[in-house]
Amino acid sequence: MNTLIRIYNNFLLPTALLSGLIIGAGVFTLPYVFERSGFSLGLLYLFIFGSCAILIHLMYAEVIIKTKERHRLLGYARLYLGEKGFWAALFLNILGNILVLGVFLILSISFFNLIAPWSLGFKMLIVWAFGSFFILTSSRVLAEMELVLNDALLLGALTIFLLVVNRSFFVFHELRGFDLGALWVPFGPVLFSLLGLQAIPLLVDYFRDAKKGGRNHSVWIKRSIVWGTSIPLFIYILFVVAIMISSDTVSEDAVSGLLNGVSVPVLFIFGLFGLLNLRSSYTIVGRDLRDSFIYDLKWKEGAADYAVLFLPLIVYTIFKDSLLGLVSFVGDVIVMGYLVLVVLIWFRVREKNPQPIFS
Repeated sequence: MNTLIRIYNNFLLPTALLSGLIIGAGVFTLPYVFERSGFSLGLLYLFIFGSCAILIHLMYAEVIIKTKERHRLLGYARLYLGEKGFWAALFLNILGNILVLGVFLILSISFFNLIAPWSLGFKMLIVWAFGSFFILTSSRVLAEMELVLNDALLLGALTIFLLVVNRSFFVFHELRGFDLGALWVPFGPVLFSLLGLQAIPLLVDYFRDAKKGGRNHSVWIKRSIVWGTSIPLFIYILFVVAIMISSDTVSEDAVSGLLNGVSVPVLFIFGLFGLLNLRSSYTIVGRDLRDSFIYDLKWKEGAADYAVLFLPLIVYTIFKDSLLGLVSFVGDVIVMGYLVLVVLIWFRVREKNPQPIFS
């Protein structure tokens, strides 16, 4: 029993915290991207960038562990890269998180329509309110919530996959393989769908605050990062295949292009899958944004709360008709900037303390 409790506390909860963030809005643009680039090319991008994401997450975790003060990416950039690094991180972290929260709100309408097809003007506000509520909870409550939601997301992805494949099994051969003319298409969206840097400080804080893992806490952190980054790959593949073989035309949001012949239960499960996913990621990204305002910009908690609550609504109002363009911009510019910053910070930390954390 003690072994099971230890695995639950030291592995399942932190793994769910990370994978719960990664499985975000980006997954819903992947079927359209895979359709344009070819399934094999999209799959290649997924595995290559998945391996890179694991490495970057481990680097960021090492930076956090070796730094006594608590920061977020913004604070680490100022500490190790100076003012230039700080302003670069300010643009990437603050703007990037705000834009990502806006993406979640844009997608929420499509999935809410599958569950409640009748006209309801404040559907987006329901998702916004529900996600915002959990931003103020503790790291452990977040982790436990993500564990439940991850189980639901995996079950939903498997259900959609099996129901669709059972109906269209012989359509697998229609998945196009490779289109060199669309070589760049998957780059931004796949990157956007795999990076979970916002959850790494929460994951490390979980072990620090709860004193989990004992002397081997670095081992548990590494396992949680590797598995928490890898699990989304499996879910993504199931999801992409299910959508591609069930749609005559794959849409940007993976919703409106579904066949009319898809049964109501499948559509309901798909809608619920999407809303749970968006709520989960919205909360974790919002929490990271709030912590950046408080720990790095030294804002008062009230001001940080108001900013996290209302800035995403402005993004939604401006970009609600430009989903793929917004996702591609975040992947090509914001996420690539994140990668460069984390690597530079990690090298500075290694210069000061060359002892590796993860063997």
